[in-house]
Amino acid sequence: MSKKLPDERTLEKMTSDFVGAFESGQYKNGLDLAQGIINNAWETDDVRKRVDLAYKALSLSPDCADAYILLAEESTGTPEEAVILYRKALKAARSTLPALESPKAQRLVPGMHPYVRAAVGLANSLLKMKKLE
Repeated sequence: MSKKLPDERTLEKMTSDFVGAFESGQYKNGLDLAQGIINNAWETDDVRKRVDLAYKALSLSPDCADAYILLAEESTGTPEEAVILYRKALKAARSTLPALESPKAQRLVPGMHPYVRAAVGLANSLLKMKKLE
């Protein structure tokens, strides 16, 4: 069973709904709003629309690691291009995490998932480039 693709008007309404939720206090900051947009982007079947939503998310918060990850996976043609975006994702994810003092704490920190996704994506891209060091 395939999903029906939302049209441009629907995507604009979804973005507007996120902005309204942010203004009403449902989201704490621009990063929360950007993450909501990215979560919605993953549900969209149209690659171009996913990429557009990722750029919208980054315009709201340059710390949205998942937006860089989506762009690395959906809009790059080479592993070299993906590496650049995965490195940006790692930097963004790292900037949103608290200082981690122990490996156990690292497993328990909310928000660790984008960091791990970015690290795995970067590792896979480097392997494709045969940069094993």
